[in-house]
Amino acid sequence: MKKRMFILSALGSLLALWFIATGALATHERVLSATPFHVPLVPAFKDCSGAGNSTHGTPLAFPSCNPPVAVSTTVRNGNPSGTPGSATGYAQLVVCATGAAPAVCKEAAPGFTTALQPDVRIWGQGRDLQCKIVGTPALCVASSGPSSDYNPNAATGPYTTICTTAANCGNSSFKPSPFCAPGAGSSAACMAGHDITATAALAQPSTTTVDPSTFCNPTDVTCLTFATTFVGHAIRVTDHYNCDPALPPSSTDPNKCPASQTSSSRPATMIDILFPVPVDCIPNPEASINGSNCGVNTTANALVPQSVIAGKQAVVEVGEVQLLDAGPDGVAGQGNDDQRFAVQGLYLP
Repeated sequence: MKKRMFILSALGSLLALWFIATGALATHERVLSATPFHVPLVPAFKDCSGAGNSTHGTPLAFPSCNPPVAVSTTVRNGNPSGTPGSATGYAQLVVCATGAAPAVCKEAAPGFTTALQPDVRIWGQGRDLQCKIVGTPALCVASSGPSSDYNPNAATGPYTTICTTAANCGNSSFKPSPFCAPGAGSSAACMAGHDITATAALAQPSTTTVDPSTFCNPTDVTCLTFATTFVGHAIRVTDHYNCDPALPPSSTDPNKCPASQTSSSRPATMIDILFPVPVDCIPNPEASINGSNCGVNTTANALVPQSVIAGKQAVVEVGEVQLLDAGPDGVAGQGNDDQRFAVQGLYLP
């Protein structure tokens, strides 16, 4: 059986909080650089529990389970035409610090212009994502092939064009368009009509799960809007954009709360959180392809305004990148029935 790797745009998405280091010296361990970031995804299968009913070949002669069982019950990668991997896509993240030189950090409007620095660019795409079961989710209908385009949220999303061929689905110069940029109201626009959620899972998560919304000021609408979606263990941020809640409001200490983008310098590691990235799918116009084209082309600040700022030198630990489907109910991002269908990995031809 041919193994296939389906690299879907979004995933890289998860590094959305890769804050820009352009200012004061950080007082925690850090690296010189961690950009660009590229992660391939492979289909997600359930683990082999128990003794297994097969044995893998040497030297890895360990128990194995036949047959392989995919995690997702509703979505699958289509059959690539030609050689294995011909229908793969890609995911890319690039840190665009103030004054960054890479072309993707200094495009012409309406792309990512230098005026948008600092930020983290998030883009990628893939094709041939198919429904596994007719009628689940509800918009999965029979087609001329084995399944239909996976597009459970048929509402208009942020992108009108995603890659159409195997060649440009794997070429990072082909980005979904139009670019979903930061700006007034853009966070909602960049999340509109999404069908897949990219997230991550830390291998050693915190022993505590905290709902960040409990720390929001009841009148801070921005904080409340995003906080509840962050519950989980995907990324761990260590930086010096923190304040000391023990300091009285009247204090002249620059580290009094709330934290200041300009004066706060208190180093700390934040509680583990999620940073979900929405991926949009649209029907593929290729007659030979039954699955959808799926992609994303946005930034961290477009999804969560001011999540990337200058001068705080953050180290962001990222767990295994995962793509979650919309589940049987067809609503992406709820987390109640969304299932992994692609995960960070390698393909061995």
